[in-house]
Amino acid sequence: MPLVPMRVLLDHAAENGYGVAALNVNNMEQIQAIMAAAVETNSPVIIQASRGARSYSQDAYLRHLILAAAELHPNIPIALLLDHGNAPETCYSAIAQGFTSVMMDGSLMADGKTPSDYEYNVRVTREVVQVAHALGVSVEGEIGALGGIEDGHGAGLSEEEAKKHLTDPAQAEQFVAETGVDALAVAIGTSHGAYKFSKPPTGDVLKMDLIEEIHRRLPNTHLVMHGSSSVPQELVEIVNKYGGKLKPAFGVPIEQIQRGIKHGVRKINVDTDNRLAITGAIRKVFAEHPEKFDPRDYLKPAREAMKEVCKERMIAFGQAGHADKVRIISCRGVRVTDLRCEGDRVTGVRLLDQGVDKQGRPGEGFMPGMDIQAALTVVGDGPVGAIGQQLDDLFGLPAGHHTRDWAVGMKFVVDLPEHSTLKPGTVLHTFGFPEPEIFGFLYVHPDRVASLGVFVPSWFDSPVRTTYRYLQHWMLHPYLWRHLKGGKLRSWGAKTLGESGRRGE
Repeated sequence: MPLVPMRVLLDHAAENGYGVAALNVNNMEQIQAIMAAAVETNSPVIIQASRGARSYSQDAYLRHLILAAAELHPNIPIALLLDHGNAPETCYSAIAQGFTSVMMDGSLMADGKTPSDYEYNVRVTREVVQVAHALGVSVEGEIGALGGIEDGHGAGLSEEEAKKHLTDPAQAEQFVAETGVDALAVAIGTSHGAYKFSKPPTGDVLKMDLIEEIHRRLPNTHLVMHGSSSVPQELVEIVNKYGGKLKPAFGVPIEQIQRGIKHGVRKINVDTDNRLAITGAIRKVFAEHPEKFDPRDYLKPAREAMKEVCKERMIAFGQAGHADKVRIISCRGVRVTDLRCEGDRVTGVRLLDQGVDKQGRPGEGFMPGMDIQAALTVVGDGPVGAIGQQLDDLFGLPAGHHTRDWAVGMKFVVDLPEHSTLKPGTVLHTFGFPEPEIFGFLYVHPDRVASLGVFVPSWFDSPVRTTYRYLQHWMLHPYLWRHLKGGKLRSWGAKTLGESGRRGE
């Protein structure tokens, strides 16, 4: 299964009343741990990477690791999210790298530390939404500010200071209306990092009633809890037992997260718990086996420890058992007949009626064509396709541009004669023969096989100057014919393709 936008997973979670753990990664072992947990629990997953993670792992490595996860586990839906994008440019760079979802955290200024005002937050978030939605990418926004700092991002607010930046439910409602975000992170007293609360949180510091009020106002908006690691005391104890010096700290109780899930929370960010599990496992190996120096000796137990934490969260949040229920519908081989539009916006397509006779009349088993609606419709029906023509009729090209140009390409595949001296790997391109704007090509493959052909532009409108005639003429050029004469035709074909360049758009 290809990577999917986060909105797909959150919609399914809302329809079925569960939450999805959003798990941060920096390296291969963390991705492997998440995918192993997902496979064992049959869970859809949201994998997220911060700016710090992208810098540490480098985008190319990270992208290919995620693609490897999708290739190895085709039955697990995976959404790849940029966590805490500090500026629109950061979000755009993530989209360019293949992220299916981005978070524009406009609650802080571009430095990732200074709390912003409402107008700034709306402006930058709305800008990202407009660009991302045009590309089918989901967007998470944030209103309010969390305490703590993680991976260099955060205002560093103390527990008391964070109370002054809790999300205002009325402002959250307005924010969603003005930005169109797919998911909304809210500040309810949680903090980034391991040191969330100095004692088990109560209703005085963890404002779950805010979640309930926001959900009442925004029943169709997916809510997000950041800073929601539970900081299990047994993991803290393992770290400290083997040489760590973690201070006493408490996280968000699982039962409070489950309460949030009942009131619209669909995405729950978990990072610290996995870091604790990894660190404890590595420290244990170093303490018990100081002679070990092979990285696999400590990374394997670290990966296993993180996997167990991920499994526990997937089960607790209710996403376990749902991976194979998230359906991506493929309509391969089904013809499209019309565009669906609302004003000047394309909203989807209509499929061809099924069960009609040669005259187009309904027959036995007739079924009218379905309408498929989408946030993004990509038209790829060729240069002279019916849908492309409809787009031209509806919208045309910008003023001053040429009409759409296309070419007819025709290709022969031949067995070269014994006397031909052309070697495999030979590439020959021609331009201007037998007419000024005709392009020709010849590629030589192993086993004395060659493919050759020409492209004839659509503005050559003479009925007697066909592509086939031009190909025959082109082949008979003395330079080519000395290598082709006596060869054998294997196959041939023709197709149209879009033109660009001097006469293009």
